[in-house]
Amino acid sequence: MTLLILLTLAAIAITYGICFLIFKLVWKLFNKDRNKWPLILSGICTVTVWGLIILSVYVVVSMISAPFKGMIEEVATHPQPVYGEHVYQDATYPVSLDVFDGMQFSDWMKIKEFDVKIGMDLNAFRKLPHQQAHPLTMNVLARYAQPNKGEEALFKQTDDLIAQAVKDRKLQVTEQTRLMLDGKPAYFIKGTLATNRGMSDVAGALVYVNDQEAYMTAVAGFGGASDAAKMEKTVKSLRLR
Repeated sequence: MTLLILLTLAAIAITYGICFLIFKLVWKLFNKDRNKWPLILSGICTVTVWGLIILSVYVVVSMISAPFKGMIEEVATHPQPVYGEHVYQDATYPVSLDVFDGMQFSDWMKIKEFDVKIGMDLNAFRKLPHQQAHPLTMNVLARYAQPNKGEEALFKQTDDLIAQAVKDRKLQVTEQTRLMLDGKPAYFIKGTLATNRGMSDVAGALVYVNDQEAYMTAVAGFGGASDAAKMEKTVKSLRLR
């Protein structure tokens, strides 16, 4: 933090120095004698530049954090860990999941043809007894608007993506099968995912609804011993009411 403050102060000083040199040069070109105006204008320029930088950062951070506002408030208002199984039922789309412990979801975010929300076990950010570490379990829930793409084409595309991930050594598959979830054809996968912290357990399911819609959920655990059985139960609980 101290280093960041020092670097920021250095950047402000450099900005002021550049502005001063520019205004000083302009003043010399116009044969002006008063030297106070380059100093004043340099100060105004520096404040304006850094004001715009801070405003831009604030706007970007606000846009990124907006979908997670509810999760941030949940940790702030309920600092104690939550345990057990409960049902997550989405308020926008007809989809629900059985989730565990402190799992909560962000608002929906639009990414091309996908509507996506990110889930996190908020116990990883809560105070646990005896400074006990809690692994971070993450859940991605997505709705895929697939214009005129049939079941076989969708599952074939999924096969190709998984094969490429295995080839690139980003994924190790222990189970890969088709099944029925909530009476609809689905694609299930289980294995381990390569991350910068090593291999993490992962499970995922893709449910085909019709030629215009499909739903996908994937759960992965990071930073500790994750419960693969709970992950599998979560993704296989995907229901469309």
